[in-house]
Amino acid sequence: MNRRPIVIANKIRLLREIHPGAFLLVEGKDDRLLYERFTDGSQCRIVVVENKDNVRAVVRILEDDYFPGVLGVVDSDFDEIEGRATGSANVVHAPVHDLECMLLQSPALDAVLVELGSAQKIERFGLKNVRTALLSAAAPIGCLRLYSERTGGILRFDGLAYRDFIDPANFAVDRPALVRAAKNCAQRQDIPDQEFLTQLSLIEAQNFNPWKICAGPDLLGALSIGLRACWGNNDGNDVRAENLLRCLRLAYSQSEFHLNGMGSTIVAWEAQNGPFRILR
Repeated sequence: MNRRPIVIANKIRLLREIHPGAFLLVEGKDDRLLYERFTDGSQCRIVVVENKDNVRAVVRILEDDYFPGVLGVVDSDFDEIEGRATGSANVVHAPVHDLECMLLQSPALDAVLVELGSAQKIERFGLKNVRTALLSAAAPIGCLRLYSERTGGILRFDGLAYRDFIDPANFAVDRPALVRAAKNCAQRQDIPDQEFLTQLSLIEAQNFNPWKICAGPDLLGALSIGLRACWGNNDGNDVRAENLLRCLRLAYSQSEFHLNGMGSTIVAWEAQNGPFRILR
């Protein structure tokens, strides 16, 4: 039994003695760094609970104790595609696959391209085409992630070498090379490539919304490749995924957060859970 949610819930109970306001539960550090920019620190404490399952579990424990003023924010991942509900009005999903997608869908990407890209290369490629190219490159990886999830996680994607299957010249994805790269990460050479390629094609044929199927790490990996050759002249170390995420986070505006991000959802929760407040 995972006791971590119980420990976190007990910590929040103790914190209520010195903080009568709301608690916002987030999955990880990157979420905290973003939401700190938009929350009212005097009214809301942000608690990092390490993953989505913990967010849901902690909320459920506190709900069972009728402990008010707690909201969990989680990535959607494949929940909408798979028809999985949050199960609680006190847990809300990001409007797209994950935090990175929310940032890349916004004008924050345009700001990063201005800062790190080559104006001439981007003009030739077409600024509007950059997002389309990113989504086209990341979608097959997302489909493979979905198949892996449906089969109990037979693949792993940590350390995936995007340069092994994304052509930096035209951003085309070599699907057999993608399958080989994912198999190498998971050390699953026992499964024939064709099995993955067949399932990949079947999921692609369903034409899911790319912002729902694409995972943020894959979009950042593709963006890093683009900013080294296709859209810029950067050294690989300068456009590592973690650096790009930091730039995107800093460029993400409060108005965009309220318009297309999580702001309106959190405001709606506040309206139903007064007097607790989360946002500035």
